[in-house]
Amino acid sequence: MRKKSVGVLYTLAAAACWACAPLFSRYLYAGGVTAGAAASWRGFLSAFFMWILILIKGRSASSPVIPPAGGSHELDTARGIAFMEDWIPRARGMTGKRASSRFLDIVFFALYGFIGTTGLFLCFLGALSKVSVPQATAMLNTAPAFVILGSALFLRERITARKLAALILCLGGCMLVVGAYDPRSWSGAPAGLALGMGSGVCYAGLSLMGRAALRRLPAEKSLAWMFTLGSAWMFLFVRPHDMVASVTLWQHWALLGGLALFATVLPNLFFLRGVGILRPSTAALVVTAEPVISVCLAGVLFGEGLSMLQIFGMGAVLIGSVLPLLKRS
Repeated sequence: MRKKSVGVLYTLAAAACWACAPLFSRYLYAGGVTAGAAASWRGFLSAFFMWILILIKGRSASSPVIPPAGGSHELDTARGIAFMEDWIPRARGMTGKRASSRFLDIVFFALYGFIGTTGLFLCFLGALSKVSVPQATAMLNTAPAFVILGSALFLRERITARKLAALILCLGGCMLVVGAYDPRSWSGAPAGLALGMGSGVCYAGLSLMGRAALRRLPAEKSLAWMFTLGSAWMFLFVRPHDMVASVTLWQHWALLGGLALFATVLPNLFFLRGVGILRPSTAALVVTAEPVISVCLAGVLFGEGLSMLQIFGMGAVLIGSVLPLLKRS
């Protein structure tokens, strides 16, 4: 199988898993769990699952997916978990250049965690608690526009006519799929819509920083540190008492575990693998298949029918996702 096809499959698998997040959130909110508590526990449990995975894999999770351009990082390959001494520069036997590199890595992953965990989780789950799932999903899927702009500014990717056409098809199709063409669907709280837009910006940041993270650490450790440091940032926005007050039943813990494992850890692993093969802008377009999968899941689980406009939107999203992958004639 061609390498690009493998990248597409990884990205589609990520979209399928991410599409389950609103389902878990819907049941959590119905059970009385607050958005802040759900976002916080999603981060903590995701970090826990990732470190367990690294411990199980051991030596096999020791090399960056994308080798650094200027040499490899000296990672602790003899242990399953890279302890903090791998990140805190040691005074003995360490040059100033290496210490500076480690410090920059710490800063990078602190920012990566803030954007990919704290910002994304709080914004998206907060939006889901204030507006409808279609509204929140529509705002989240503005991410490809920010990714294409960011890729042009920071990664020097060309904005081609084909990429612009794919963006228009994906965004337009997404709006049709979630019913954003109906003005009545935008009567929700302005704060919810702002949070939804914030989730799109954070989602774009996650896509853009993912490839740089893979030059520093393998996918598993990149995500483990992103979730761990991002969860630490949560204490700036959510009080510890609020985190535990609304999570009282075993059903809550089961749903939070599912949200962390199936709608967070797995899709992020798949997406990092995909973005390690595809360009960030291409991966962001492919992953817009998520609302299509969400609508199909809603139809299967809740018996919601599909209109002709939604079916047309699905087709537009699929064409837009495939367009950047086609060879030029």
